[in-house]
Amino acid sequence: MLTHLESRYLLTIYREGLSSEYVKPARIARLFKVKTPTSISILQNLVLKGYIIYMPRVGVKLTSEGVDYVDNLLHKHRVLERFLHDILGFTKEEAHEESSRIDFFISDKFAECLCRLLDTPEYCPCGFRIPHKH
Repeated sequence: MLTHLESRYLLTIYREGLSSEYVKPARIARLFKVKTPTSISILQNLVLKGYIIYMPRVGVKLTSEGVDYVDNLLHKHRVLERFLHDILGFTKEEAHEESSRIDFFISDKFAECLCRLLDTPEYCPCGFRIPHKH
């Protein structure tokens, strides 16, 4: 089981690694506004849990398990955005902010129920693809 902070680290590694697979720990520390040793401590936990690999002087990147975790988190986040925007009338920005507060805490079952309710949407209100397991 991951902590909320660990999940945010994985999401950051995913986003930062889109242009180059590896992300330096110092870069992650800057993004989270913490000292590098603090960031490294969290990254070490993620290595031990099998979500990332670390290459000295190169950086960290997601394992296939890490990618699966992030895809699932993005699925929850973007389906929530779609629900908040389409059903509850939130603006795109409000839907994004609210989804960021709760996406980590909802179950896979809840996300799947929302997804079916929304007829399996392809994109979130911001235009990003919603990853689906099927």
